[in-house]
Amino acid sequence: MKPGRLAATENVIVSVALAAMMLLPLVEATLRKLFQTGISGSTSIVQHLTLIVGMMGGALAARENRLLTLSTLGNLLKGRWRESGAVFSAALAAAVCGYLCVAGLQFVTTEKAAGHILVYGLPLW
Repeated sequence: MKPGRLAATENVIVSVALAAMMLLPLVEATLRKLFQTGISGSTSIVQHLTLIVGMMGGALAARENRLLTLSTLGNLLKGRWRESGAVFSAALAAAVCGYLCVAGLQFVTTEKAAGHILVYGLPLW
């Protein structure tokens, strides 16, 4: 994929997830009012969509170089110190992301082995 297409795909995923988060409770409320039925597991679906929006929001912020920082120390440094600080910060962030990736894979593997279903035959993992 071209970089432009990847960015557009990320934008579409976030937009669809946000729209679904907005529409799902409205549709369920309407169904309950008019037909005394609802959407099974809609709260869980909205919770999972919230996770998707948070994850994709982080990807969008990283793409636009707008991630939040915990310190402004990097702005005070000059020359080689600033470069060294940026390298150290990036290495630390990469290590944390690596650990989170491994933990996420372990979590998905555990959930897959459990075989739980979220709703409508959609596996939880």
